[in-house]
Amino acid sequence: MLRTSMQYIPQSKRYRSNTKASSKEDRVLIQCVHFTFAAEDADKAEAILRELRDNSRKEEGVIGFDVARSKDNPNAFALWEQYKDGAALDAHKATEHYQRLVLDGVRPLAQRREAELLESI
Repeated sequence: MLRTSMQYIPQSKRYRSNTKASSKEDRVLIQCVHFTFAAEDADKAEAILRELRDNSRKEEGVIGFDVARSKDNPNAFALWEQYKDGAALDAHKATEHYQRLVLDGVRPLAQRREAELLESI
């Protein structure tokens, strides 16, 4: 079993490939997002990101959703989001909690945001 944050995810649910290269339909979408906030907003951002993580992990197509805060720069955060497919990512972006916590929550607070959409290999 793999351990992600405080939640255990069985390997069978986390990775779908065996020793062969994964097929296109078995690949997982991964969104990696880095945020930087002003020092006075960092604790508020952490609370919002914790709520986002907890709500997102309950979604049907979400395989994993982790949030981390930098030990070297406490104003910097990283999100590692794993989705079953593009439809699951679209469904995530259509949720009430995404609108409230991301679009109306952390994004307006952020000084910097960098995101990259990846595909597992």
